[in-house]
Amino acid sequence: MTQDVVEYVASLSEVVGLVGVSFGGYLALSAAARSNLVDAVVAFEPAISSFLLTARPSGEEPLANTST
Repeated sequence: MTQDVVEYVASLSEVVGLVGVSFGGYLALSAAARSNLVDAVVAFEPAISSFLLTARPSGEEPLANTST
């Protein structure tokens, strides 16, 4: 689903802001992390734990580490 948002944003051919609630907040944050065309995100009560624990596309470690 995140890839769908990234592709939609790319189709607009301009910088955008995203707004999402709950899982939509997760999608907005995740898409913003993967696209340089997103310059603002409003995430209301996002499913943030999923976002923090997911490995980032560049191969970097997740933003949160629960192994400690």
